[in-house]
Order: sequence, then structure tokens, then C-alpha cells
Amino acid sequence: MVNGSNRAVRAIVLALAALSVTHPATTYAQHAGTFIAPASLQDLREWDARTGSMLRSGDLRVRMTREDTLVPGRAFQRADQYYQGVRVFGADIAQQLDNGALVSVFGVLYSGIDVDTSPTMTSDEARAKVISLAGFEQGTDRQPELVILPLDEGGYRLTWRMEAFTQDRDLVQYFLDAATGDVVLQYSNRQAQTSAVGRARGVLGDDKKISTSLDGTLYTASDLLRPPAIRTYDMKGDPTRTDLFLSGRLALGLNDRASDDDNNWTDGAIDDAHVYAGYTYDYYFKRFGRRGLDNNDIRIVSLVHPVRRADLFSLYSTYPSYFLNAFYAGNGVMVYGEGLPAGVTTGGQTVDYFSGAIDIVSHELTHGVTQYSSNLIYRNESGALNESFSDMMAVSVEFMFQPAGNGLMKADYLLGEDVFRPGGIRSI
Repeated sequence: MVNGSNRAVRAIVLALAALSVTHPATTYAQHAGTFIAPASLQDLREWDARTGSMLRSGDLRVRMTREDTLVPGRAFQRADQYYQGVRVFGADIAQQLDNGALVSVFGVLYSGIDVDTSPTMTSDEARAKVISLAGFEQGTDRQPELVILPLDEGGYRLTWRMEAFTQDRDLVQYFLDAATGDVVLQYSNRQAQTSAVGRARGVLGDDKKISTSLDGTLYTASDLLRPPAIRTYDMKGDPTRTDLFLSGRLALGLNDRASDDDNNWTDGAIDDAHVYAGYTYDYYFKRFGRRGLDNNDIRIVSLVHPVRRADLFSLYSTYPSYFLNAFYAGNGVMVYGEGLPAGVTTGGQTVDYFSGAIDIVSHELTHGVTQYSSNLIYRNESGALNESFSDMMAVSVEFMFQPAGNGLMKADYLLGEDVFRPGGIRSI
């Protein structure tokens, strides 16, 4: 920073579906299952014959059929796999038909099933057991279903499956062994949005909203209300750990993410870095329809507090950029300098936390836009252009979110004036 048509739509849908296929071959093993993904017309014909036979025998049963609203004559059909009249959990296929002729087929089928489909435990006994496990009475519409469960470790188990609302306010899928009543599998089916909107106080004392995530008992600086992963990490004044991450020798985890226990955020450097990253994303999307730095919603990572201000005199000679700079480290990663302690100036200016200026944050993120678009090499004329584009877009972002005028948190043509006081870094 310092110095330095319908059928076309259908084609897109099919292409997106194909993205989920991770291997070009017709099938691959998934436990004892077969993932269906025809790679050729011959493969499609073979699966057409096999699924047709299974539909006639009852090993596949149609669950749903609906007309394609985009392409006349097309229809979608979903079918479940059964073994001796019992549904195989997780085994189903999706077929696209054109006037009855198979166009595509995807799904998972299981083979080698050899289980006794006569349960020892009754449906009523299974239901009572699930209610006991959930600790909460269930409505009469909640009834167990006898299913064959493919096991993660291989093989199959005849189970009673029932979903229950628990005393912990969770929605749990229970699978009980149909002979013993033991829990074979359970998992939460509560598909909740864990995003939250908190209050934050910026470097300059301004109140603002902050988009966060509830992770366990803590709110963390992870923005779930925008498409990309926008996360802010508190390096807690540890320059060595910061170095290790930037050199690719350390991965940051949940414990490194900036956090707050009541979603009322008071660390201005963290708050501004996180909020202004979201504002910059909004600017590029609203003004240009651009989805983030790479137009494909790549992550945005902010590192704050790489050093402590109190360590200025002992660490500045080794880590000057962690005090008096902010920089884009590539691949969506930003580092924001700590500034100077109270009473210390440089060139007659005080220097606050670098993330406290929206034009500094948007300047650095614009380097990311440049990286993924023109990719101007950071030297000579291309480097100068790289910097100047970041300056211009930074001022544009500032004018979108702040009122025009002079002074702190006003849109003007000074760069970094909310951090370098008085006067900013430069004027455009």
C-alpha cells in the first residue's frame, strides 16, 4: 500500500450436473455402491437397459415425475432402489426423458445386498425407543420407516429410520438396528442458517453492522451473508505465526478466527477489516456485476494484529510492514498493519490501524481484482498502473459508502486520510 435460449439453459443445467462427476469412467465404487455417470452414448444405453429392467422388477420404484418447464417433451423422473420390498437408504436415480427416451441418468445404486428383511423389533417399539432418545414426545405423523442402511465401513444393516425433534431443539435422524434396537447411525438434519448480524465499533468509534457466524458458543468473523468466504483472522500480535501462514507453512483454523462472545464487537481493527471487505465486495457486484476478486467468489481473508503496537521499538526493524503498511499477499489474502502507539508519529502524522480506512481496504482488495483480470506485473509501468487502478477504485468505493466532504469518514480524493492524520498518504 505505502510506496510501494431454453435449450441453452438446459445445456447449462446439464453441464453443472456434470461438474459433480469426479471421474470420467462410467461408474466408481462408493462403499458397496455404484455412482452412475455415463461417459458415452454406449454407457447411457447400457444404463437404460439396466434401470429399465430394475423398474419392471420393482427393484427401482418411481418416486416422482415432473414435466420440464423449459424444454417441451422433456420430463424428469426420480426412482428409489428397493431390496425385497425394503427401500435402500440413499440409493436413487434421476433420469431425464425426451418423449419417453432416456437422455441422461445420474444417481447411486447398491449391489451385493444380503440382509434378512424381517425385523425383530416392531415399528411401535422403534418409535418408543426414538422418543426416549430424543427426550421429547413426537406427533403421530412421525413414524419409523424400515430401510436398508449402507454402512460407511461396508456392508448393510436393516434399520428403523425415524426423524425426531429433540429436547436440545435439534432435528435428528435416528437409524436403529431392526433386531437389537441399537443406534447404528444418527445425525442432525436441522438445516439452519448460522449467520448472524452483530454490532461493531470501528477504529474511529463509528457504529456499524457486522456479518458473523455462530460457531459453537462464539461468534466468529465469518461473513455468511455474502457468497464468498469472507473471514477475518486475529493474529494476536504474533508476527512469527503471520509469517508462517503467508509462507504457506501454516493453515489457519477456527481458533485463529476473530471472535466475540456476545456479537457486540469492540476491536475496531478487526471490525473495520471485516466490514469493509464486505463493502468492497458489494461495490464490485452492485456497480459491475462482478462476483468478487476473481469473478468466481474466491475467498477474502484479512489478517489483523500481525504485531502489537507495544512491541514497536523491539520489532519494527524486523517487521516494518506489519506496523506501517497494508498489503495484498495474493490469492485473496490481505494483511493490515498495526499503526503506531499513542504519542508516536512519523513525518508529523499519527498512524492508526490500517484497516480503519475503507479506501485502504478497497485499495488492497482491488489488487486482487487486478491479479485475476489483467494480472499486471508488479514492477515498472505495469506496477505503476496496478497501484493507480487500486487508488481509483478505492476512491470510488469510498464515494459509494461515505458522504462527500472533508474530514474523517468522508468521501474525498485523499488516500488513507482516516488512518494517516492529518493529510492522508497522497492525493489523486
